[in-house]
Amino acid sequence: MLAALSNAHKLGLALVGGTFILFALVSSFLLPRRDPNFPGRNLFWFVAAAVGLFAAMLTAVFVFGKEPAEGHAAQPAAKKPAAHVGGSLARLAISETEFKIQLPATKMAPATVDVQVTNKGKTVHNLVIKGPGVSKSTKDLNPGGQGSLQVKLKAGTYELYCSIPGHKELGMDAKLQVS
Repeated sequence: MLAALSNAHKLGLALVGGTFILFALVSSFLLPRRDPNFPGRNLFWFVAAAVGLFAAMLTAVFVFGKEPAEGHAAQPAAKKPAAHVGGSLARLAISETEFKIQLPATKMAPATVDVQVTNKGKTVHNLVIKGPGVSKSTKDLNPGGQGSLQVKLKAGTYELYCSIPGHKELGMDAKLQVS
């Protein structure tokens, strides 16, 4: 995940993390040398500083670790085909990056679909499709790798996600409405 962050976000996380580490080292090595009873009467301030730095670290992770919003204009699903028909089998091309699943559209008609997945990211990903009567997944795809699935999509809502630990929680989760 660190490779997906911008330099400014990495710097922000490093500064907050460095401050937290510096506080831990000073309070455990330097201050007890100067005052053997540390924190003693100053226990309240020590705990307050530790809790404050902990809260700052959590805030930094949420603020600096957040993926920036992309500036793509929304396009109506009616003008963007969800699947390309080739013979009797529809084709659905999906690409994955850190940490996003890109579908050609979020709605499509019921069909038997050849799902083509391309990992355009820099880490290993996979794709799981779960919905009415369907629970299938690709193998793990290395960066630049491709995989495919054949699924029969009935009317309903399908969840598409990456099952690599932590990826779904980082945003690799999409919905496909079939009607």
